[in-house]
Amino acid sequence: MKRWTLLQIALILSSVFMLIQLVIWTKFSSKEIGEPNPSRVKDVIKALMNVWDHDKGKLFLMDPDILTEYAEDKMEGQACGSFCQSQKRLVTFGVIGDVKKSLRPVFHRLRSYNFAVVDSIDEFPEFVGDTSFHVTSHVFLQNMKYPEPSVHILVLYERAAGFLWHSKIQVASSDLSFGYEAGSYKKFDLEHTVIDGISLYIPKPVEKFLDSVPQSRYIECDQKRADNFLKAHPPDVSSKAKYFQRKARQLIAQGKEVLNKLGMRFWISSGTLLGWYRQCDIITHAQDVDFGMWIKDYNSQLIHEMEKAGLPLKHVFGRINDTFELSFQAGDVKLDIFFFLTGSNGNNFVGRSLGKRKTCNQPISLPADDESRVCIRDLPGLQNVLNVSPELESPEHSCCRERKRKTCNQPTKQFGPKTGNFSFEL
Repeated sequence: MKRWTLLQIALILSSVFMLIQLVIWTKFSSKEIGEPNPSRVKDVIKALMNVWDHDKGKLFLMDPDILTEYAEDKMEGQACGSFCQSQKRLVTFGVIGDVKKSLRPVFHRLRSYNFAVVDSIDEFPEFVGDTSFHVTSHVFLQNMKYPEPSVHILVLYERAAGFLWHSKIQVASSDLSFGYEAGSYKKFDLEHTVIDGISLYIPKPVEKFLDSVPQSRYIECDQKRADNFLKAHPPDVSSKAKYFQRKARQLIAQGKEVLNKLGMRFWISSGTLLGWYRQCDIITHAQDVDFGMWIKDYNSQLIHEMEKAGLPLKHVFGRINDTFELSFQAGDVKLDIFFFLTGSNGNNFVGRSLGKRKTCNQPISLPADDESRVCIRDLPGLQNVLNVSPELESPEHSCCRERKRKTCNQPTKQFGPKTGNFSFEL
């Protein structure tokens, strides 16, 4: 009898709790709150900027949608636009964090001014000296007076290689502009501006920052995997090996500078990619550096600009529309650029030299060039210069398999899926 009484009480309490949830859900899904009044976006941002302590870190607008509107409104001379007309439910700001300093005093100040604050903590992926740190990575704010819009503050940290980094957030939301994946950006300046009467900071130049957003995805090298590999296969620490690695890094930086100048998208490929994946470094016994790019991004000024930069042309293999490959020499280290093509059957291919002036096409498992993104990663001594198409980052891809080399013997003029996937011997 006593157990039945307790069960009745539990059922009543559950019903009351469900009723309260239903009332809250009805209220928050109403049109009044579900579709934010544009003026509230401006009010929330204004309230935030009024209470933020910039001495603890300059808060800057980095929301791509609003920054794009701002750039357009500035050109058109709009008096009210970026905030006044915004219908966003979540507006993104950024702040440069310091791994050694806590943002707790800032949060305490925000709470005292009627902001609800929720933050997430992540382990910083690098040691600072001999110390590891846990850092605030993402902060979500809500003005208690106006439930929408919310504010997402992305906390960026400078990595040892000299670029800005933010972590991936664990909470999925269709309203997020950043945080689905970790991101990496070149360091940028901030400029003061006024948007719809609100004084704030934005990245400078804003157009360059917006251009970098679509290709900001950052993939951390698996240091545990690298340590296991290097434990089983101790690295070559001879002066010759160290010399090659130093020259290879210099060549990567030189090649990147020229390709960026020409607006040619590229990624690390072949043995250079294998070195990143397998040991988070450049393979010491290699004698070249490998880049890949889509043939549609080829610029006829490439050879000229490479030679101007001190990288003379060594070899040209194939033709631009079939098995095209360029090699440039930098002292005793060579840069090979492989051009990826799409055949008439929709499959992707890359040209390969077989020696003795013979070339072939090898089928490659890559997304279509209009769908692919490049992702950013770093090697020791380089500042986020290494890009790779997403499919190549997978350990299941043939470029990362061990001891499964197949011979490529397809005739030069054919496209077809009969050849084996390319891979590399250990």
